[in-house]
Amino acid sequence: MSSPDPIAVPAGRWILPLVLLTALLPACCRAENSAMCATPASGWESTYLSDIGMCVYTQDFATRARFGFADSQANCAAATSTTGLAKLAEPHTEQKQIQLLNAMLKKSLGYLRIWTGASCDVASSRFVWSTGSPVTPLVACSSATARLYFSGEPTTDYSSFVSSFVGTTNLSLTYVQLCEYGAPQCDPFTVSSYNNATMRLSATAYANRTVRFNCAPGFYRPSEIVLVGGAVDKTATASNNLFHCNFVPGGTDGRGTASFVQVGSMLPLEQCQPSSCQGWVLLNQTIIQDVEDYKSGVEAYRNYNFGEVIPLQCKRGYVSVTDEMSTSAQLVCGQSDLNPSLGMWTPATLVVCTAIRCKGVMPFYDFTKMTAYKAFNRLKDRSFTSDESNRFPYYPNEVSLRCRHEGKFFMDRTYDKALKCDLPNNGTNTTAVWFPFGGTVLSKDIMDCKPITCLTKEIVLLTQQEHVLVYLLQSNLNETLIITNPDDTVATTTVLDFATTTEFDYGARVRFTCQSGYQMNAPGEGGHAKLVNSTEVSCISTGTWSFRISSCIKQTEALQLTGGGVRYVPPAQEAAGAQSLGVVVIIILIAFFGTILILDLATIARDVKLLRTNLKRIKLKVQLKKAK
Repeated sequence: MSSPDPIAVPAGRWILPLVLLTALLPACCRAENSAMCATPASGWESTYLSDIGMCVYTQDFATRARFGFADSQANCAAATSTTGLAKLAEPHTEQKQIQLLNAMLKKSLGYLRIWTGASCDVASSRFVWSTGSPVTPLVACSSATARLYFSGEPTTDYSSFVSSFVGTTNLSLTYVQLCEYGAPQCDPFTVSSYNNATMRLSATAYANRTVRFNCAPGFYRPSEIVLVGGAVDKTATASNNLFHCNFVPGGTDGRGTASFVQVGSMLPLEQCQPSSCQGWVLLNQTIIQDVEDYKSGVEAYRNYNFGEVIPLQCKRGYVSVTDEMSTSAQLVCGQSDLNPSLGMWTPATLVVCTAIRCKGVMPFYDFTKMTAYKAFNRLKDRSFTSDESNRFPYYPNEVSLRCRHEGKFFMDRTYDKALKCDLPNNGTNTTAVWFPFGGTVLSKDIMDCKPITCLTKEIVLLTQQEHVLVYLLQSNLNETLIITNPDDTVATTTVLDFATTTEFDYGARVRFTCQSGYQMNAPGEGGHAKLVNSTEVSCISTGTWSFRISSCIKQTEALQLTGGGVRYVPPAQEAAGAQSLGVVVIIILIAFFGTILILDLATIARDVKLLRTNLKRIKLKVQLKKAK
């Protein structure tokens, strides 16, 4: 064994850190009675850490030193009265790291850097503990001779630790040696009436620890169901379920032995009863949303055990809340948190299926130019506002888009576009995509925004829009028009130039003036028309003109007031061909009545003839009677 490298600790360097860290650590993390551990060898001290069930060995202050890896490993094997019992420490959990570091501080070890029992697994190129489990976080290695040391340093304010693992192949480095072995644990199967299927220990039964035999999830003890104010008092527990793990020194391997001793009672361990869920509860629900019919698969009068499952099938467009790639869902019989004797179907909300989310961004959607401002779920008749935009991209929502900035519309002169989140026709039932809806055409040329304008041709009646220039030229208008631009600058133009301009910007105003002696209809008060010599038409925010202009008419022509407004009445003229039409009608009437008269005369002649025949027969009968 090489000579040790004594630890040099500057006077007073660790006094304040030790005081602060020891005071900050909770009581649960402090060392306990060393009598739980095997007798230490000469020059060694033992500490029992009950929270992790470990016996920790350090050299006493007089012989404390730093050693290389091989010497540290050999020293640990000889640290107890039983050779080979203790080994290099393996701080594989954060809790154990803190416990070991605390034990070192209590022993006034100034260098918080120790060799560990981890070795390099060349096959996986990482360090593993003696149990075979990997060191986490991952520490890579490549040599079978590499070893791992643990570094734990206090933070600047000494409120906690910063720990890390470092691998090295330089085994001559000298670090603190900390040795350990696991103290014996109590075996719950040694307790009469223990049922592994229905019971769980409240904590690991390390030596010198008191534990409770609780019921496993889905089970309860009737004696512990004590109602206080309508709720279960969770502090009510039976004393006969409390046991202490009693330690006895010695044993064949020097670890000692441990066995349970019942605390405060001699009664047998109370058994746990299963909680259950009733099938009729599901049948009485109004409906479990978004699933296919499930009631035929539920037995109304059956008690379902904890953990039993009711399989469900999500409707089209919906997937499991726990697995977005599956349309299969389930209700599980759980246990009430308020009263463990009661079963409860979980999830408690009975929401097992959720709408499929449309993948990706809506096609041609540019959030800098347009905005999705509302959505509508037609299946559930529910609307969503912009404040609920997080619900927009889900089946079967129909989402409405509009241009983000005022004064703009889409390239096809519409203000709204609609996209629907739906399932594609490729057989998939777990993926949704965006489809155009409500007349929307998905095209880059259309799905863009531009300033609002008014089409020139739409300033006249619909029937005249194909020949707007001809119509305006024949409308008795002055040749010159006055145009006021949106920025209030004024310009003049001709009817020809105006009619051949395709569109005008939103806010533009055009003034039309009739020739001398002519007037045109224009909107008046109350929506009634009035006759004016000049009028101004504006391009408004809807992309249309404020009204359509009509032809100018002569002031001398007949005017008639109608309903408080003015209406032009043209001179009365008989419709062409009306006279010849009357003659034809008269001829038809004469022919009709003449036909009826002829038919009546023919009927009268027939009746007279028949009457004469009958009279002759009567006369003949009378003569025959007289002859007899």
